[in-house]
Amino acid sequence: VLINLVSNAVKFTEEGEVVVAAELGSVTNETVEITVQVASTGTPEDLMGCVFNTYSQAGSATTSKFDGKSLGLTISQELIKRMGGVISLESKSDESSIFSFSVTLPKGEQIKPWPEITENLRNLKVLIVDNNQTNQSYLNRMLADWGVECHLCSSGNEALTYLDQSAEQGHQFDLAIIDYTMPEMDGVALASCIRRDQKFYKLALILMSTIYQENVEGCFDEVMIKPIRKKTLLSNIMDTMDKQKGVGGEFSTQAADDATTGTTEKILNGVIVLLVEDNFANQKVALTMLKHLGAEVVVASSGEEAIEKFPECSANIILMDCQMPGMDGYQTTGMVRAMEKESGQPEIPIIALTANAMPEDRQLCLDSGMNDYITKPIEYNLLGKTIINNLQSAPNTPSMNEEGSAVDTQDNSTENAQLDEIGSGIDYETLSQLKNICEDVSLYEQIISIFLVEAKNLMADLDRAYQSKDCPMVEKAAHSLKSSSRNVGAKALGQLLENLELRAKKNTLENMDVVFSAIGTEYQIVASKLQL
Repeated sequence: VLINLVSNAVKFTEEGEVVVAAELGSVTNETVEITVQVASTGTPEDLMGCVFNTYSQAGSATTSKFDGKSLGLTISQELIKRMGGVISLESKSDESSIFSFSVTLPKGEQIKPWPEITENLRNLKVLIVDNNQTNQSYLNRMLADWGVECHLCSSGNEALTYLDQSAEQGHQFDLAIIDYTMPEMDGVALASCIRRDQKFYKLALILMSTIYQENVEGCFDEVMIKPIRKKTLLSNIMDTMDKQKGVGGEFSTQAADDATTGTTEKILNGVIVLLVEDNFANQKVALTMLKHLGAEVVVASSGEEAIEKFPECSANIILMDCQMPGMDGYQTTGMVRAMEKESGQPEIPIIALTANAMPEDRQLCLDSGMNDYITKPIEYNLLGKTIINNLQSAPNTPSMNEEGSAVDTQDNSTENAQLDEIGSGIDYETLSQLKNICEDVSLYEQIISIFLVEAKNLMADLDRAYQSKDCPMVEKAAHSLKSSSRNVGAKALGQLLENLELRAKKNTLENMDVVFSAIGTEYQIVASKLQL
């Protein structure tokens, strides 16, 4: 019945929204009341009494457009009656229609209360900025359940005014959750205004959007992809508060994960990892793996940011991407070692993360002061083992155990590697592993969305660089796209990009037109298979 009402509602709504709500009607009688509201479609009053009659419709134009509507409603009415319930319609023509029905359902098992971690959210002050009142109400209800104090604003200008007024009265918000799509001033514009005002330098910002928005990391602490589930909201708030209050404080992302999905084996429980990675897609995959292993994670998106965060984050170990714009991983490692020497601190284990797997690349990492080496794409079990091995070893001794690091077990960097055994498209085993690690489907969808956006931009960069025969730029774009492609199971695309990268590294692109063309074809296959 609900599927029929919702599918009809979506079909009939050209503008506006469809809202589904369920409330407990009576604990004693075990009834549930469900409503489906269509915000932009009304039913004329003279047809209200016959809308549930077979083939009754609101005029010939409506008959042509919405053929079959009343038949579905008639069937729904009959099913509800057989379940002992009643279905009704409340409507204002050209405004809205609300279909309601009640059914008697057996009581389920009592929901286990969430741990006391949500107690840490009590009295947190949150500003919700969204022009959609339904979204406002939805977020407000979830946050109120956790004891969060919320104020609702419907526009960017209203939010700025309220923030100013609150600051003048000595009241500060801890967090603002901002929708991306709003009239007059969108979410990014609002965030930019907030970031420029020193009064709000402590205000954490989370963006809500239906798709991943690129180039917003500088404005926002987290990005949530709609629809927003309860676990996603809780996890993002805790991640943000971790950044604001310092990792290991009262807001624990691991606790949020345990609260919503149940505990799993956390072999890195209590370990603080400084993750240094500039590629947002790779960053999100590594972050997800580390949290699933139980680690607390501090993220730095550049070498410069890592140097800034290192003295204060109390990290036990560093995962260092090697190729980053500005200060690369080798230079950043050198800076960390110099800081340790100057302060007299023992050396922290540093594990290289790179898509290059040649012996000379391994040696370059060790020569720069790193302790170990993992090749991309990161293998989940190997990541945990490598971190544990390095934490147990002497800080300045590389951990090359019998099982080996990714360098010992994986060498797929030969330019002449054959693609026949890899196969085109997506390796669904890799994708399945990523999905299992994510646990929450919305996080998995966010990672895929991030990859698709970044891959599109990198393909454009690669095309421009290749057409102009700019070998350094070809190498850079191919390298970045290679590692993120392999993370989502696009092995053939990753191998083609590696072949191009290695040729560009030799400062020649001669006889590479076939490979470049194959990259374009393979990218289209990957993108079409990953579309959500």
